Amino acid sequence: MSLNFGNIHFSQQPEKVVFLSGTLMKSLGISSRKSVLLRMGTDKVSAAVKSIDRAGKHIYLSAGVRNNINVPRQGPLYIHSPREGEIELGPVVGVLSDGPHNPSSPFGSRTSYIKQLLREGNKKMFVYAFTPKDINWQRNTVQAYILGSGGGFVRKTVPLPDVVYNRLPSRKTDFSPFTNQLRDRFGKRNIKFFNWAFFNKSDVYTQLDGDLQAGRYLPETYNNPNPERIKDMMERHSFVYYKPSAGSLGLGIYRLTYLPKKGYFARYHAMAAIRY
Repeated sequence: MSLNFGNIHFSQQPEKVVFLSGTLMKSLGISSRKSVLLRMGTDKVSAAVKSIDRAGKHIYLSAGVRNNINVPRQGPLYIHSPREGEIELGPVVGVLSDGPHNPSSPFGSRTSYIKQLLREGNKKMFVYAFTPKDINWQRNTVQAYILGSGGGFVRKTVPLPDVVYNRLPSRKTDFSPFTNQLRDRFGKRNIKFFNWAFFNKSDVYTQLDGDLQAGRYLPETYNNPNPERIKDMMERHSFVYYKPSAGSLGLGIYRLTYLPKKGYFARYHAMAAIRY
């Protein structure tokens, strides 16, 4: 597989033609081919392939090609040849979340964060955001949220992604029968599902503790420590963090501090403020 970073452009030819710069064609190993299978997400189309005289790594997609695959934008992206005679654009990453479906803030309090993911991700990939209701399983498409030139959301029909980045907002949503069914449907289409579920902190620690490289960066940690253990740690480390295994968003975390001759202090984050 040859992985390249280049630029995608649109052309207006009605025929199904993919135009490649000579440098990109050579790097992909398809210089001698007359046609290719072009893939993006779950979309694919067979097209003629032609070389163009332009420096750098560039690919032009004709209108005939774009009528068969839902390409969301022009610009920079990875281009590679996973198999002989094939070109793949992407990867295509879909950020899965949910919210009030307000056009200006479709993902509620997470809207700003998701916009940031899209801004950064689209520097090298195709990245869009969507909710479960935006999926059309019959057509293998998504009515996605794409960042427009002004920074706001634009709705476009795009293919199902190569990878789903799960940003569903709560544990209740994450473990519902509907979400389990959603993961299964992606799996049956060989779509990777990243961030499978909310993590249990003690489980993550156990996994990392057994890794020779990661383990040396882990702080001294105990699951369900008793008061004697907490007191001992505070006297040796001055302060410790006491966290719920199933917590998120920084809620429920206590910073416990011991100051000789002054006593013990607890600092924690509530929904509206930091408390002491």
